[in-house]
Amino acid sequence: MGYERTVVISETPLSVLVQRHPNVESAHHVDIVIAQKSNIVSAWGDPDRKIMSRSAIKPIQALPLIRSGARSAFELEPHHVALACASHSGEPKHLEEVELWLSKIGGSTDWLECGATSPISQSEAIALGPDYERIHNCCSGKHTGFLSIAAHLDVDPAGYISADHPIQQMITNAVEVFTGYSLENVKPGIDGCGIPTHPIPLQNVAMAMARLVDPSEIDPSWHDACTQVVEALDAHPWWESGTGRHEMKLHADKTEPLVCKTGAEGVFTAALPQRGIGIACKARDGAMRASDAAITWALAHLGAIEPDASKLTITNAEGNAVGDVSVETPADI
Repeated sequence: MGYERTVVISETPLSVLVQRHPNVESAHHVDIVIAQKSNIVSAWGDPDRKIMSRSAIKPIQALPLIRSGARSAFELEPHHVALACASHSGEPKHLEEVELWLSKIGGSTDWLECGATSPISQSEAIALGPDYERIHNCCSGKHTGFLSIAAHLDVDPAGYISADHPIQQMITNAVEVFTGYSLENVKPGIDGCGIPTHPIPLQNVAMAMARLVDPSEIDPSWHDACTQVVEALDAHPWWESGTGRHEMKLHADKTEPLVCKTGAEGVFTAALPQRGIGIACKARDGAMRASDAAITWALAHLGAIEPDASKLTITNAEGNAVGDVSVETPADI
């Protein structure tokens, strides 16, 4: 495993430009770190900026599902592992699988504490109207994973989203182990689905993703869980996202195995299993189109996706290309 590009450490963040040709309409600044398991290999912006990684940290949060023995006990398939990492679009197959999974562990949608939200999929949200439930929440798969651990360990699931619940303590421990960052005295915020979300330096999030795909310095008791999560996310991106989502585009354009996960407020993570590389980025203004563009640029820079995939096209209501969202190449590359 190795890093194949010139190391760059720049205090200047990436500039993501939104253009309606020939004009620049908007601009965003994005901090981004490319790392291996114990060191930064390239960074633009502030690698020490503390971010709430939101859903982009879900691949790490899913590890206890496997390490606890719950996946094996309930005979869960790889797509269940991907669904445990998901911010799914709320398409019918997503919902059906969550409901079947809850039944498998002896539960129901009443067990979910993620809150009722409209599906991410615009078409599904329009078709559903105001009658959305907890299962439509994009995090219902992740929460079903949490509930599976509780069911397997015979832990009372009530209040499983609280920071002091045994399930969340397991999740927090996983985040600490892989980020290498102590959360003992860190006061968390509350994520959209109700669980704790901690401010963690961006570089530590990138290293966590590198350790996910190269856990050689992590206790061996985690290794099998890492392998299972990585294989599931590389093989089943639809289950952790949905039709037309940016993760699906990246997988369609990839040139090697890939793990990638978006998060709210302009956070995106990725990892390259064959090279032990982790990537984390955060748009300073929280714009998800900026983090989409930045992670795409980074993967193209690394040669992990096709070079011509690095620009995101803007279309008008007729579907005609009228501009793009792209990264202004830093002068120090």
